[in-house]
Amino acid sequence: FTLADSAGVPSIVVGAGVAQQAMLSINDRSEAVQLFSLSEQADLLSNPTEALRSVPVVAMGAFTVQKEYDDQLVVASLPVARQLFGCDSCVTAFEVSFEDADAAVAAQARWRRELGSGVKVLSANELHPTLYQIFKTEKLAGYVLLSLILILTATTISGTLSLIVIDKRLDLAVLRTMGASPAQLGGFVLVLGTSIGVVAVVLGLSFAGLLGWSQIEFGWLKISGGESFLIDAFPVQLQWADFAAVAATVLALAVIASAPAALRVAREPIVSGLRG
Repeated sequence: FTLADSAGVPSIVVGAGVAQQAMLSINDRSEAVQLFSLSEQADLLSNPTEALRSVPVVAMGAFTVQKEYDDQLVVASLPVARQLFGCDSCVTAFEVSFEDADAAVAAQARWRRELGSGVKVLSANELHPTLYQIFKTEKLAGYVLLSLILILTATTISGTLSLIVIDKRLDLAVLRTMGASPAQLGGFVLVLGTSIGVVAVVLGLSFAGLLGWSQIEFGWLKISGGESFLIDAFPVQLQWADFAAVAATVLALAVIASAPAALRVAREPIVSGLRG
């Protein structure tokens, strides 16, 4: 899209929701629309003519990103915005980008302290709270879904260990007669079940890390219609706190799944094992 003047009339690009609500004709140079704004100095009731500013524009295109933006945003050139808001040389905002997230947090704290409460210093999360809340909700939902799958897997591990204990009752009873204590045998079963979780953690996190790294380096998973964005592939960030949370969940479930079989071994009388 271009925001250059078309036949003496400035051009704008609007969100799809705005275009639908205002019933705009897109890319129709013969049909100009008026943008209005209220003046802060004039009184709307006593002098409505001076209180309203207007600029004729032509809607040259529409975009769709997210409903929150599609229903609110109109993109215009800087001269049009200054004319509409009666601000010939003022600046309403600066946008500063950082490559280091920690540096951005430190700069935000310093600027808030130095500039005072009269100036808003907002992070990307604070500028787009709804979008980032969606990301957090999706992340939490993914973790909950993963945990449910792991719980089902843990029940399978628990059942398998119980079958192993039943099958090896005679061997376990022989070990008891040779001096092994119930706690030692129960601990052995617990270690066996936990080792399954350790192997799952190592293999799963290694594969996940490799998958995330390959997406960061090569961007093989593309965004549909990515040519309209600054990036064409899904962005990925490897956060070690997430790796630790997943590892802790898997290991905890492995221990819990192993506990019933371990307790059964520890409480099993020698005689019943020898008879079995």
